[in-house]
Order: sequence, then C-alpha cells, then structure tokens
Amino acid sequence: MHSGTITELDPYDSLGWIELDTGERVRFGGTSLSGFQSLPGPGTRVWVEGTVPGFRGVPKATRVLPAPLQSGGSVEPGEPDAQARSHSTFVAEHPRWSDLDQVWLRPQVDAKPLWLPPQSLFAPWHAELVASTPVITPLSVPNYRAPDLCEPTPHTCVAQGLVAFLEQPEWPACGRCGKPLEHCIQLTPAVMLPWGGNGRGFVAMFCFECGIQHREDPRVLFTAFVEPRLRVTRGAAPTAASTPMLGSRRVEPRPAARQPHSTLWYRYRSEVNPDCAASALFGYEESVRLSDLPDGWAGGVDPDDFELPLGSEDVSDLFEGWMKLARGTAGWAGAALGGAPNWDQGDATPSCHGPMRQLLEYDGGQFLDGALHVFQCSQCSDLRSVVEF
Repeated sequence: MHSGTITELDPYDSLGWIELDTGERVRFGGTSLSGFQSLPGPGTRVWVEGTVPGFRGVPKATRVLPAPLQSGGSVEPGEPDAQARSHSTFVAEHPRWSDLDQVWLRPQVDAKPLWLPPQSLFAPWHAELVASTPVITPLSVPNYRAPDLCEPTPHTCVAQGLVAFLEQPEWPACGRCGKPLEHCIQLTPAVMLPWGGNGRGFVAMFCFECGIQHREDPRVLFTAFVEPRLRVTRGAAPTAASTPMLGSRRVEPRPAARQPHSTLWYRYRSEVNPDCAASALFGYEESVRLSDLPDGWAGGVDPDDFELPLGSEDVSDLFEGWMKLARGTAGWAGAALGGAPNWDQGDATPSCHGPMRQLLEYDGGQFLDGALHVFQCSQCSDLRSVVEF
C-alpha cells in the first residue's frame, strides 16, 4: 500500500491521476473509489492499495482508500498516530454498541430473539445487538393497486377511507383550514392492548393541504387512543388538492417480530449519542485505523494496516449484509407499532419527560417517501407526532 495525493480528476468520467509520495504517477478510475462516501477532489490524500498495468502499460490503481486524518508529518501504514488505534483499543473505548435499548417502547408481547451468525468485527457487541433489537407489530397495508377494500367495523383495522369509529360523533377537522382531516389508519383495541391501549383503539388523521407546509402545527393532526363507540362518516367531499381513497383498506397485523435497524439509523443517532461503537463506526467523524482485526473479517481482505474511515461503505455494507442473515426479522409492511423510527432526513425524536418512544410508524403511500411517526411519553403518556415527506 502506497500513500499519495490526487492531482487530477475529471468529475464527468471519474478518471484521474494520483502522484505517489515516491514520485510515481498512477491512473485511477471511479470503480476504484468504493471506499469514499463522495467523489474526492484534487489535493485529497489517499492510499493506493495496489496497481495493475493499464492502457499502454501505465500503472492503474486497483483500489483507492481515504488516508487517515493526521495532525502533521508523514504516517505510513502500521505507524501509530493520534487517529489510529487497534480493534481491541477501539472496543475498550466503546464498550456499548448503541442506545437502541433506551429508545423503543416495550410492548406486553415478546418475539423470538434475533439470530445472528458470528461476525468477528462486531463480535464484542453481539450479545447487546441481540438483546436490544426492538420488538414490533408489523402492520400490512395493502398496495394502492390492490387495496383489499373492506366494510370497516370496530373490530377491523383499516387505512384511509371515509369511515372511522370514534368517541365523538363529529369527524375531526383541521384547526387551520377547517376541512375534514383525511383518515390515515385506525387500529382496534385488541391490536393496541399490548401497546398500552387499555381497552382503547387508535386513530391517526392528517390534513394534507395544510400539513405539508405546517407539519409541526398540532392542529393539522388528530392522533389519539379512542374507544370505538360511534361509527362516524366523513361528510365533506374530497377536494382536488387532497383526494383520499374513498374505500377503507384492510390492515393486517402480523405476529410480533424483532426489527434490526440500518446503518443510517445509527448514523443519525450518532449526532445525539456519539459515544457508542455504532456511532463511531457509522457516524460523520474522523478516520480510524483498525489494525488488528481477525483474519477474514471482510471477505478475505487483509486487515493489517487497513485504513478504515468511520462510516465508510466497507463497514456499512458488511453490517447490512450481516443483518440480512438475521432470522425471524420483519420486512417492512407499510406500518408498524413500536420500534425505533426509520428516519429519512435525520433524527427528529421529540422529547417530553426525556426522549419519547415511537408508538406507530405509518406511510401507507399517503406520505410519499416519508411517514407519520407517532410518539408516546413513557411518564405522562402524552402523544406527539412527526411527519416526513
């Protein structure tokens, strides 16, 4: 492995030149840059893992890796510096994997423990990963092309439509424009019982006319535990700007399951709790050298003196592939009770008496690529919602 500096880079075809510290010039292409989060520019310090003869015999890099951050001076592979540490040292500095066990709502129902095969890189946190994986109730929301329309009853879980079962005789209206809210999802008391329903069901409604611009205004939402006593029908016709599906879609609760979370969740969470191992590995901070990883930790790549940037694709891809091997995990069905939120833009977990716990995550197609997240305070049981688009 040789150190050098990128001197030229064409951003259109990702072809460029690296001048090694030995004075030799090496050609490289975009396929060799898999260790970078984004395209590096001229002046970037790199390691060239190896070369092969290229066009007309010109040396071409097989893989280009980010060089570690340095406080000054030249650092060769294997030499210690302020940013370099061994795997055992890293483990000692980060004994906890994450704070995932503190942020999910525990239902009065259990699921099979997460099964994970041995993995040498994450072995020090294996038991914590298994024990802290959230229990969820997946909710299968039919695709809009096959909506599975049904006649709603107090004992039916439904999404959208113009019928709800409430405690009051009036359909909730938007506090900004006064128009009827659009039905998102209603869950029965039986489904909510393990989640603190105490004999009540749950209803979520939203104003898509006002709410897109005023998502943080509580007047554009209605989320509540309700005793489904009265059958209430939305009276006003839908508008051109906000057209709900007229029929109620059946929602099927699935058996409780464990839901492992992605590297993206840990990356967003790293800004809230940066001291855990997952925050360091998947976060946004400096690079670190893990020089004594066990052999074969990444598909046969020699770990000796391997420069590993925090949050790099190498570690992220390895973790994601490992999670796919987990048995008994729940695939995304359109909605779920419990778990930790799958954020799109960044961690937006609200606080009441401390961080609130997610009660419901629902997209169902109504929120495009985003979702409605409903949180509950563990002390006062207040509900709060966060909407993503």
